[in-house]
Amino acid sequence: MQRQQEATSSMHERIKASRLRSPMVGASAIDKNGNGTFSASLGFIGGLQLQENVFSVCSATLISEVQILDEIISYFKEFYLPARWGNAMRAYQDLINLSSGIYADCKFDSLMNTISGILSQEGLSTFFARFFSTAIFDVGKQLNLFKAAKSDYQRWKYIGKIFSLVFNFKI
Repeated sequence: MQRQQEATSSMHERIKASRLRSPMVGASAIDKNGNGTFSASLGFIGGLQLQENVFSVCSATLISEVQILDEIISYFKEFYLPARWGNAMRAYQDLINLSSGIYADCKFDSLMNTISGILSQEGLSTFFARFFSTAIFDVGKQLNLFKAAKSDYQRWKYIGKIFSLVFNFKI
């Protein structure tokens, strides 16, 4: 958690110093309707959350990672300005710091164990059993919500929910 707070505060300081409005005004150009390059990843993270409006350490770290990736790409657009190179390197250091925190905070090892078990011959039957048992209860509802979604963020949020149901992985 401390790693995520340090990187996020560092990011916000850089944004304030460069007079940008928010972390999402970089290369991704996410509009107010939730469409854009990084909206899909933010929606997927939102779909993986255990509770919709409660951010865990893992989800906050992943969201900060997406924001810093957006910031780094915006620095690539301004690569011709040597004055921005220092901020780009600080953002890259924050990216590395958050990336190491993702493994510690998000418990991806349980997801990797589930996926590796599914990739075997016996695991394939387990995967189909998981998918069809969740389809009976909740995947159908999520697919209907996916079809009615009006933005990239909402569509990927429902994809994240289906993924978390099938693989039993919440953040």
